[in-house]
Amino acid sequence: MRPFRFKLQALLKVAEQQEQEVRHEMAKANAAVQRIRSQMDDISRTCAGWEERIRASQRRRLVAAELRHQAQALAALRDRLEHLRSALRSAEAAAEEVRHRLNQAACRRKSLERLRSRLQDAHEAEAEARENRTVDDMASTRAAERIQGGRDDSITGASR
Repeated sequence: MRPFRFKLQALLKVAEQQEQEVRHEMAKANAAVQRIRSQMDDISRTCAGWEERIRASQRRRLVAAELRHQAQALAALRDRLEHLRSALRSAEAAAEEVRHRLNQAACRRKSLERLRSRLQDAHEAEAEARENRTVDDMASTRAAERIQGGRDDSITGASR
């Protein structure tokens, strides 16, 4: 029996490579989202610290210049936080687009794998059928030889 050969193996290999490339892109996109979230968490904690300082300063009745400086620092942090929120939305949208491409690449690969599996099953079934026909032909030939030789033991039940 000749071995099974999937004629679209090269295409399957390309699909697997493309899926792997998109997986790498997905990892990068997820890392970017995580990095931005981490930065946002850091800035949020810093903002909370500045807000507490401002409240403490107000209780101690600090100089207006000091309060203004603290308020400006807090405003700058809030601006940075808003910028990061915008960057996060963009990064999440990019990650979603990559996730969609990854799903498409996985579907292409799985389709080719299913096709290969079906063709391989058909090849194996054909080989088994061919082998069964050969065995049947051999049995028929032996039976015919026995009949022609005048000794069909299987029909008469006679033994040697």
